[in-house]
Amino acid sequence: MSNEKKTKKLFYKRLWFIAIVIIVVIGLIGCGSNDDEKKEESTTIAEVTKEETTVTTTEETTTEETTTEEATTEEATTEEATTETTVSETISEEVVREAIIIMLNEKFESLGEFEYNSELEGFYVTSSDDDFNAALMLVADGNTEMIETWNETIVTAWIEMSNSLKENFPDYNYSIGMMNPFNKENCLLIVKDGVVVYNFSKNVE
Repeated sequence: MSNEKKTKKLFYKRLWFIAIVIIVVIGLIGCGSNDDEKKEESTTIAEVTKEETTVTTTEETTTEETTTEEATTEEATTEEATTETTVSETISEEVVREAIIIMLNEKFESLGEFEYNSELEGFYVTSSDDDFNAALMLVADGNTEMIETWNETIVTAWIEMSNSLKENFPDYNYSIGMMNPFNKENCLLIVKDGVVVYNFSKNVE
């Protein structure tokens, strides 16, 4: 009996115990590897998510910048177009005025130089001819013959010229007239669209 006890192996030296220990160790190693893989996967996913977020943010920023640039460009283009239109209209009207002044000066060159009057919105001349001014004095004094001559020649010529301006420049509603050479703040004649607006001879008694 004592010999059996001596020859009996301790349990931790038995094959089945060693096998169990080996299996447990392998299992622990496997769990450790899985944990490491999961940690790596989690880290990788986090990095990828961060990169995607960065890309998305960059795309959104780029889109916003592009939209802002397009809007700014459109506004600048609109402002430039408006400015060009305004300048074009101003230049066009100035050219028209110059053309009308040349035409009037050629027609009535003996009287004096026509100028554009912004207050009256038309073209007016102040006679610098001494003989004509003397005739005006006779009209103002009530000389019947000179009044008839004034109305038949000067007033009629102004009406014809006004009609010509209306026909040639329909977009512009200009008047033409004559200032008083003895008092340049007063008008002697105003004609607009072929209609006499004011004729000083009508006030002569």
